[in-house]
Amino acid sequence: MFCPNCGTQIDDNARFCPECGTKTGKADIGAAALPSAPPVRQPAQEPPMQGQRVTENIYLCPDGVYRWAYEYKLMRDPTILITLFKVVILSVGMRVCITIRSMRELRTLISFRTI
Repeated sequence: MFCPNCGTQIDDNARFCPECGTKTGKADIGAAALPSAPPVRQPAQEPPMQGQRVTENIYLCPDGVYRWAYEYKLMRDPTILITLFKVVILSVGMRVCITIRSMRELRTLISFRTI
């Protein structure tokens, strides 16, 4: 068999030409034999705010105030949770270091007074 685009001789079972990448017209038998997957059903999403939608996340509410509505999926993207954990660990670690340093300075002061 020859490529319909560039004329290169190709294998009879090839779906694409190895030289130019053009489809040869052969159907993918493996994909046709596979059952099609059922369509994914998306849950109906209600707008998080009542009022006129101005942009994707901004609403003009009935009281005349523009509000920004943002839904954050914590379990899908735990970035905030991980960042909070890091901040707490760093804060506790710094506090421990400061306490140890203060105790050393206090010990030094006490030892100088007793001399």
